[in-house]
Amino acid sequence: MFKRIFVVEDDLDISELLEFNLKRKGYDVQTYSDGTKAYEAILENLPDLVILDLTLPGLTGMDICRYMRHNRRTKKIPIIMLTARTAERDRLEGLKNGANRFITKPFSIRDVMAHIQDLATTKQSV
Repeated sequence: MFKRIFVVEDDLDISELLEFNLKRKGYDVQTYSDGTKAYEAILENLPDLVILDLTLPGLTGMDICRYMRHNRRTKKIPIIMLTARTAERDRLEGLKNGANRFITKPFSIRDVMAHIQDLATTKQSV
């Protein structure tokens, strides 16, 4: 079971929607709208899961994903990319760089929650 989830999203409405629903399910949620600050926080506080937008000020979501996968402390933290980019090449690049899931906007909060539950179940069985 995940406890601490970082939401890295520069759209305030989406960030608040995710934060509200995740907190309702009992998660400790921290939100970040800047990629550089988010990556610093990830290194300092090691979340259990990161929900990551691709287009961010500072470091991009793709940069953060790539950096996390090359850092021994963060390489196994699950990442859900949540983005408005719908091109197949973006999805393939995200997965190639280490994202566990790639969800396009607009999204269903139920879909996001199902992915989180599935990743938590998968992580426990490994």
